[in-house]
Amino acid sequence: MEEACQGTGLGRGFVEYWEDGFDRNQFTDTKISTALCLWHISQEMLSHFATQTGNYYQQNYLTQKDLIPFQTAIGEVLNNIHDHSNSPIEGYVFTQFYPRTERLRMAVCDFGAGIPNTVNEYLEKIGFASLTDDQAIKKSMELGFSSFSKEYNQGRGMDNLTNIVKKNNGQMFILSNNGQYRLLQNNNEEFKAVKGHFPGTLINIVLDTKYLPDRDEEIEEEFYF
Repeated sequence: MEEACQGTGLGRGFVEYWEDGFDRNQFTDTKISTALCLWHISQEMLSHFATQTGNYYQQNYLTQKDLIPFQTAIGEVLNNIHDHSNSPIEGYVFTQFYPRTERLRMAVCDFGAGIPNTVNEYLEKIGFASLTDDQAIKKSMELGFSSFSKEYNQGRGMDNLTNIVKKNNGQMFILSNNGQYRLLQNNNEEFKAVKGHFPGTLINIVLDTKYLPDRDEEIEEEFYF
């Protein structure tokens, strides 16, 4: 896998990633691991990373499952970071599969303006009052709401993301500025203010792979090369 290092486990991959002289773009390990180690997001690799990550877990662990929902979820989060975060460091993403519980996790973090700041800047620009941080996160999830989105994703990114998580009996956690959002497996949603300030945005998503669609064997055979 290009640009995303495969460690022999969470510990080794994560520790090596921060060693002096470590080449984050070239490190690979051919041993199969449930975790793909931390990847520094780059604009050029956004779509490639989502596709390759989904392919990796499908080929090695979830051979009967269609990983398109997982790939789409990664793509939505990475595109939002690129479009909105204004982060001096575009962000980091980490993924892992848990065979015992059949859960697939992705965690993405950036160090930019944060969802509430971005939403309120947009609201003030169009003449609306600013919101509390937790309510600003809620606003960002409304279908059709857009703060400088690109044409390919206008007003659908966060709505798409929550729908994917709900359909796959998943969980989602967002921490941004002084706002927090939780989506639990029963689809209950919680928005609340937090005391600690987080610069940027942290998104943690867990999908229950038992709810992922099965692969369409007929389509697979038809396009097999």
